[in-house]
Amino acid sequence: MLSRTSLTLSLALLFLGACADQGFDVNDGAVPDKGVTTDQVVWPDRGPLPDGVTIPDALMMYAHSREELFAIAPGSLQLTLKGTFTFDKSVPVNEQSINDIAMTGDGRLFALSKTNIYEINIKTVKATKVAQVQAGTKPPPLVALTFEKSGKLLGSDMDGAFYRIYYKAGSGKPMGTVETLGTYGQRLGSSGDLVATKDGTIFGVSQKGLNATDKDNIMIKVRLPTTPGASNLATAGCKLGHGKVWGLAYWAGTIYGFTRGDNKDGKMISIKPDGGDVTKTCTVKVIKTYPYEFWGAAVSPLAPVL
Repeated sequence: MLSRTSLTLSLALLFLGACADQGFDVNDGAVPDKGVTTDQVVWPDRGPLPDGVTIPDALMMYAHSREELFAIAPGSLQLTLKGTFTFDKSVPVNEQSINDIAMTGDGRLFALSKTNIYEINIKTVKATKVAQVQAGTKPPPLVALTFEKSGKLLGSDMDGAFYRIYYKAGSGKPMGTVETLGTYGQRLGSSGDLVATKDGTIFGVSQKGLNATDKDNIMIKVRLPTTPGASNLATAGCKLGHGKVWGLAYWAGTIYGFTRGDNKDGKMISIKPDGGDVTKTCTVKVIKTYPYEFWGAAVSPLAPVL
């Protein structure tokens, strides 16, 4: 029987080996800001986390309502209320409703209100403003966020425009700048979220275009363009049989969707792409219905893909 210390060291070695296999060092900038250290987060190489190990914040999946943050444990899928978002007194009331969240590779959680970008303290659920979407850019309201593994914060709107959001100093553009990268095409839009994975895949959900409707959303796969201004960035995928899928997370080959519901009856659903390809067919199951309205979800882009 491995001790907890031995198990943690073993997982650390697996994580470092996985990073080397992908051709980047854990501190070379591929992971945002401070990078990943084994003191902060130990990523398993694949699959569920071992039983009996305390799961650190950075290895959890997250979902939220407009006012509350929830943590979801990979494996057990137990949902825990972390708390209600709090803000500095200077933040106006109309900027205290959270539209979506996104997590960096090193486990930092960010959130977007109408125009403000916040960093969220996961333990206290305190929202600290770090940037404001620049008024000059004026994109349609952003409804979906995700970090990809290189550290870029990506977003989309209901009409299918795809953006990069500059949220920190020293990134080459003023903080809060929203750069249009392209459009989804095929009249596809964003129901409410994106999730990027370690292998570079970006998943989304569309509520319109092709055979998608408000009551029956479809999965989409989004391509990150090499230069701005690209079109047809999204490929339509499987039907979900659920509407208002406003949150997405991912762990070990399964996508987790979170619905807003109609009257505080939001659902957590599992979406298992057949053959790992959402553009084909998927097996969709309801995990549980909760007395909440889910508005978004997040997980680190370094979560295991197998």
